[in-house]
Amino acid sequence: MINRGIGGQEAPEEYSRIESDVTAEAPVLVIWQVGTNAVYKSYNPAEVRAALEAGLDVLAALPLDVVVMDSQYTQAIVGTEAALNLANVIMPMIAEVTSSKKVNLSAASR
Repeated sequence: MINRGIGGQEAPEEYSRIESDVTAEAPVLVIWQVGTNAVYKSYNPAEVRAALEAGLDVLAALPLDVVVMDSQYTQAIVGTEAALNLANVIMPMIAEVTSSKKVNLSAASR
């Protein structure tokens, strides 16, 4: 197992590293966690969606399995009304994208 996660990054930054950090390693399984930093850092949901869709399209062309893990519901995510409202936009969006791309979605720790 090789962990290429970088703390604090979200789908737009992670997408930019798929070629160098994922495909270059020729993995058989990719676990991609998205959503936590999108809420914590107030990302634009449309940008997260676009990066997630593009990344899943790149990964779909490779001979590997993909599992997406959604957000961790930490105090930083549910502790304020604004963060919780954004989480309530981001989490269904992740489920919608993974469903449309036929990618497994696993719930992160709650």
